[in-house]
Amino acid sequence: MERNGKNGKPSLDANRKLELLVEHLSSDEDEDPREAARTDAWALALRQKVDDQLAAMRRQHLPARPLPRHATRISDEILALPREILLARLEILSQSAHVQIAHMDLSGLTTMDLRQLLAELEAVEKTLT
Repeated sequence: MERNGKNGKPSLDANRKLELLVEHLSSDEDEDPREAARTDAWALALRQKVDDQLAAMRRQHLPARPLPRHATRISDEILALPREILLARLEILSQSAHVQIAHMDLSGLTTMDLRQLLAELEAVEKTLT
């Protein structure tokens, strides 16, 4: 780059040459459309390859997902219980050191939900004792 002898800054002529060069390089009018299409296709293929590699690296660092657990079968005994008895048994189970129910307001649950909850808790209780 041409330098001005006094303060070392580029001369105006050198700045103008640089501007003209940038304008020429950035203009698309001289570009061959076939070359532009090849460049775009190459860029898309490269982006896809990088995205695939990043996804593979992310999957390597994710913890393995546990197999989905199926709901415990509700026994005939529990199916025969009325709502009040279900609530009483859940209350007794919640007193156990092994069982913790996060939300004790069970009034919004259906009777079938209470039966499923009781079946699940009793199954867990059996595995712990």
